[in-house]
Amino acid sequence: MHSWLLTTLRLACPVAAVGLPLLMLYGVLVPWQVAEDTLIEHRGSSKLLLGSSSYWHSGNGHQSETTSRTYLIIPYSLSTFNAVTVVSTNGRVEVASSHFALLAILMGYALSVYGTWWFWVRPAKQPGDVQHRRYPPLDTDSKSVAPRRCLGLVTLSVGRHEGEDRMHHSSGSR
Repeated sequence: MHSWLLTTLRLACPVAAVGLPLLMLYGVLVPWQVAEDTLIEHRGSSKLLLGSSSYWHSGNGHQSETTSRTYLIIPYSLSTFNAVTVVSTNGRVEVASSHFALLAILMGYALSVYGTWWFWVRPAKQPGDVQHRRYPPLDTDSKSVAPRRCLGLVTLSVGRHEGEDRMHHSSGSR
C-alpha cells in the first residue's frame, strides 16, 4: 500500500473511533428541537445522534437550507434495526427510517475501532516471530528460480550468488 494511504488510515481510524461517541454525547447534551418535536412518539426513549449534515443552496433568487440528523433510538432501533433520519428543508420536516444507514454506520465504526487497534494497540512483531504463512522464508542456499502460487498471484523466489540477499518478486499476472 502507499504510505500516504496508511498514514491517512492511521490518523482517520482513531478520529472516527473517538468521534462517534463524542457526536452521540453532543446529541444528548444539545438536542435538536426539530427532531424532538417530530419524534414525539419516541419521547422517553434514548436518541443517540449518529450523523448530522447541513446544506445551504442559493440560486435563481431562491434559497434553500437542508439540515438532517440521523438517530439510533433505543429501544426502537434495536428491535427494528433501523436508523431514523429527520430532514428539515426550509421548515418542511420529513422522517425516514433506514436499515442500510444503521448498518453502514455500525460497520464503519467497527472498522475504525479495528483500524485503531491495528495501527496503535496491536503488539509489534518481534525479530524471532514466525513469518506470515503467505510469505514463507526464502531459502538462501538454493540458486534456482522456483515459481509459487500465492492467492492467485505468481510469486518468484530468485536465488542469487552466495552471500547476497534473496530477491522476492510478485507479479500481478495470473
